Amino acid sequence: MRILGQTEIQTFDSDGELNFIVTRQRGWADYFAVPLCIGIAVVAWVQGYQLFAFLCGLCGG
Repeated sequence: MRILGQTEIQTFDSDGELNFIVTRQRGWADYFAVPLCIGIAVVAWVQGYQLFAFLCGLCGG
């Protein structure tokens, strides 16, 4: 498994229709970075750093 995720977009043109197929492979960062940012946001909120908590929550979301 890769560290960062990968997204591949394929387009097909058939009889005047344009079809898109999007394939996404998740990486380790998808599983650990987002929960870590949200966890840091919760701890910062409890400690009284509301602006930092908001920014971490925004990045994690």
